Amino acid sequence: MTRDVANGRPFQALPADLVPAGLFDRTKDSRYDAQFTRVWYANNAANIPKDAQGVPKFGLGDTAVYVSTTDADTVLARTKPYKVFTPGAYVIPAKGAPYLDNMFPSLNKFLDPFPVLHQRDPWLAGFFVARLAETYLIAAEALMRDGRPAEGLPYINAVRRRAAIPGHETEME
Repeated sequence: MTRDVANGRPFQALPADLVPAGLFDRTKDSRYDAQFTRVWYANNAANIPKDAQGVPKFGLGDTAVYVSTTDADTVLARTKPYKVFTPGAYVIPAKGAPYLDNMFPSLNKFLDPFPVLHQRDPWLAGFFVARLAETYLIAAEALMRDGRPAEGLPYINAVRRRAAIPGHETEME
């Protein structure tokens, strides 16, 4: 693949600590899928792998790399033309086992799909000054420390409901 922002290959990838990443309940919480890139697309025809007859295994724009969230996808890894990495390849393995320190679900929370100048000059990139969710959590913490945790609960639940997969808002509270 060629590095480019449009296909999920920026010049810098941010690995997350995989322990907190494993805390997301993906059946009701939308944040894992929203914040991690796990699929990369072919964007360089010269580097697409070929089969025994010399025919490309997939085309430009097709999936080239998939980072699975479960080791159950080892069967998927054997049946797909693209490269599949299961957690055993990117989670720190047992002593002596191989470890791919350059393959992981990439944190995309701050990825700007329309960079103008900050590819070369990161200091030109904007930054967050405040987030509403952070304000809610600060209010909840203040109320809890003031001995009024029940009054802080609606603030925490507002943040958790916003992160829910549609239809699972109540489960996230």
